[in-house]
Amino acid sequence: APHIVGPAVISASLVGTTVDSVIGQLLQGLYRCEACGKITELSTHCGRMAKLIKGYRLIDNHTVNIICSLSGAVVGATITLLFYSTV
Repeated sequence: APHIVGPAVISASLVGTTVDSVIGQLLQGLYRCEACGKITELSTHCGRMAKLIKGYRLIDNHTVNIICSLSGAVVGATITLLFYSTV
């Protein structure tokens, strides 16, 4: 039934964007370039390694994007399976 598509999509997108914000703010690595002083989310800048000042080196923007996409997909699939049965 089409009536479940709207709530499932809205819920999945809200969870995905919230997880993106929270994981990005709390866990994503943030670096300071030792050459120019710029703050960046890249581990290298000005051709050399930047100093980690916040978060974890293993969690970069790509990792955050994967986590938020998967969380949104799980929520959307769960809502769909709970409220929409083809059986």
